[in-house]
Amino acid sequence: MIKKKIQNTLYWLITVIVGVITVLLFLRVFSGPKKIRIVDILKTSMVFDTTDMDLGSLTCNQPEKAIYRFTNTGTHPLIIYRVTASCGCTAVEWPEKVIHPQKTGTITVTYDAASPGRFRKTVYVYANTKSNPIILSLEGMVEDQ
Repeated sequence: MIKKKIQNTLYWLITVIVGVITVLLFLRVFSGPKKIRIVDILKTSMVFDTTDMDLGSLTCNQPEKAIYRFTNTGTHPLIIYRVTASCGCTAVEWPEKVIHPQKTGTITVTYDAASPGRFRKTVYVYANTKSNPIILSLEGMVEDQ
């Protein structure tokens, strides 16, 4: 008698658990369309003339620019949707328009050194490319004024 009660309890407990899991899976599958971004579908590729630049010797508190030239070497339009720098002393500008296949563009990085010494900064380029992010680096030596 006790064994049968335990079996019934386990049966109902397993039934409830399976039912809850089924409902959760149903809600997950049919909860509506996922947000699909064009940059996730049309992957392309971009090649930079160089990803590492050495600005050499700089003067403190005098901004210097580095221009990274790239080509869309893929078959789809290139969309750069975000470019970030490793610190606030580095500003970036990039094309906000589509770069068509086999066309070129530039990313301008401006470094404003506040203190003397050797530096190395990193810039992260996010685009609809197969490898993401693409990493650019900038280095040099800041001299006293």
